[in-house]
Amino acid sequence: PSYWGVSKEQLLAFRSEVEDAVARGRTGADGLVLRNTGRFPYPQERFDDPVVGPNMYQVTDQYLKPLTKAHAQLPGVSYALMLNGARGGLHCDLFFSHVWSEGVYEFIDHARAAWPDGCEGAYICTLSNPQNLDIGTLLGSAPRASPHRSRAASAEASRFVAGSPTTRSERASRLCAACAATKLC
Repeated sequence: PSYWGVSKEQLLAFRSEVEDAVARGRTGADGLVLRNTGRFPYPQERFDDPVVGPNMYQVTDQYLKPLTKAHAQLPGVSYALMLNGARGGLHCDLFFSHVWSEGVYEFIDHARAAWPDGCEGAYICTLSNPQNLDIGTLLGSAPRASPHRSRAASAEASRFVAGSPTTRSERASRLCAACAATKLC
């Protein structure tokens, strides 16, 4: 997990990729598409909002999983390693917490605004973890040994940033995620 990071520039490019997938979903164009469907109901006005966007469940299930599963050299690799694997990965010196029900554009914009100068790579679970694998197995039954915990608690990744969500339920969920990442028992 130490080298499962994405850069600030890659995070911005990812936002553009998601916007393109949403546009293809509206027009029926070829390629990976994002539509307001999925396991959990999501308000159409949030999905369509250029500030909020699709939620993390939708982005992961409809975009990230198919994209990374189709990777030629390493099918199922994480998005971060898909981008940076050829160079040995990108070192994580930053950890961002996200909430699965929040909008991806909102998360990305908040993460980029909070990104401290001098940080090369960030561990963001939806982009850093290989989403096509059994995440339960990856995280394991010992939370202290999980990639989340090791990145959040390491001396190398000493900067932990919990974004600033817009709804009360997301604030509570992010607070739980922040506590879990730093104090897993």
